[in-house]
Amino acid sequence: MGKNSLIHHMNKFQWPEKHINALAHFYFILEDHPMRMRPDGDKILINFQAAVRREWHDALDCNKGFNIAKINPDTLRAIADEYHNKKRSEGISEVSPLFPKATTSR
Repeated sequence: MGKNSLIHHMNKFQWPEKHINALAHFYFILEDHPMRMRPDGDKILINFQAAVRREWHDALDCNKGFNIAKINPDTLRAIADEYHNKKRSEGISEVSPLFPKATTSR
């Protein structure tokens, strides 16, 4: 939902049209990406877009832009792996007697 506001404000503040179009295309590709059909796929894609968008903005600042709409499968896989590893770690800490959950005391 935030993408629509972002693109609106990019137009309002007169960003270059090629940058606006590139970002709009990026979000369109993500909306239709097969990852969305997988468990936690939307959460993984949100993490992916945040990382790639940040990298893209940094590259633009250095005049080294790239085609943000071209999804790098290695980057997506790495972010998905990181997400799943974090979820596994959280699950282990939930059931492990070595790492009990913090409890509130009265």
